[in-house]
Amino acid sequence: MTKKLLFPDLERSPAITGTDNCTCYGMIWETGKPLNPNNHDLSRLEFICERRHKGKLTDFAVSDAGCPIVSKTLKDFLDNLGVDNIDYYPATVLKKAGAEPNHDYFACNIKGMANCIDFEKSELEIEMEDEEVMFIHEVDTLVLNSKSYGTIYRLYYYERVIVLEDPLAAALASSGFTGMKIITPENWDGFAGEK
Repeated sequence: MTKKLLFPDLERSPAITGTDNCTCYGMIWETGKPLNPNNHDLSRLEFICERRHKGKLTDFAVSDAGCPIVSKTLKDFLDNLGVDNIDYYPATVLKKAGAEPNHDYFACNIKGMANCIDFEKSELEIEMEDEEVMFIHEVDTLVLNSKSYGTIYRLYYYERVIVLEDPLAAALASSGFTGMKIITPENWDGFAGEK
């Protein structure tokens, strides 16, 4: 199964953060598990652009707390493809302080995380304990195994990384949605982009 990695396009996607009115600032979005509404107040997810490119909002962005934010158009696209392991929460995005809020956005919780790194083929600097990988310090070349884990999920050891499998990866790559960068694992620089 072909796998790709999904990142915000840092040259086009805005840098966003929760506003003073936001009810949830927690780093809760990267666990790959469902969110318990009894533990988190998700009633007002409001984000502001700290930096925008050419003054435009994009279809995809990731907040400083690791929360993927998608436009209603992108959400509808994913729904129409049958992607069913994302929980969506209504979100508001402001282009700048005092700007009219845009309500056509959703915060996403991607449910699912897979340990799909091929450690034999990858070139990694790792920390081991009792023959078990405890931590990955550096990535020179990342290779993922060919087993299928679903259409979209998070990468174990690198929870911030979102993995896409075909046909979803191909559909998103050809869709024209803005703010996203889809790259092959082997070309990942170990941070948020390509080598």
